Amino acid sequence: MGKVASNINLHRKLVAVYLKKQQATYDAYPHDTLEHLLITDFNNGQFQLTRTGWHEKKFVFQVLIHISVKSDGKIWILQNLTELLLAEDFTAEGVDPQDIVLAFKPEYLRRHTGYGIDYLLLISDLATIDRECGVRPFFKELRDRRAVGREILIFVRSRR
Repeated sequence: MGKVASNINLHRKLVAVYLKKQQATYDAYPHDTLEHLLITDFNNGQFQLTRTGWHEKKFVFQVLIHISVKSDGKIWILQNLTELLLAEDFTAEGVDPQDIVLAFKPEYLRRHTGYGIDYLLLISDLATIDRECGVRPFFKELRDRRAVGREILIFVRSRR
């Protein structure tokens, strides 16, 4: 089995187990009368945690979390209406931040999240900025004790 196929299965299992734990946590809330359902399509890599039932006189159906594990093994977080920090939790479980995509963010903002990006591409883009804008970027790597991933801060100083 290749690395991508191995990542796909590993990531699908990780997401399924994680959402099952979250479902149990939500079901344990004593005052919540809504039902939390885990909907999984393991073969196609689709996972949803939903909330359904009657609240007062209204029927509620809400997709709390929707995650897709794509054919390249990347975890795409399509929706997160919870207080959970899914990307940080998956990174803490050993998933490479480059394998996590915050799909609910616009594409032009994703590169600033530290997830789902190739740092070499980011560095080459900065070389283009330096060449076209006449500024010199400086890098400083920080390690956040809560996050296993890395963030790159860019300090820009004018050449003037």
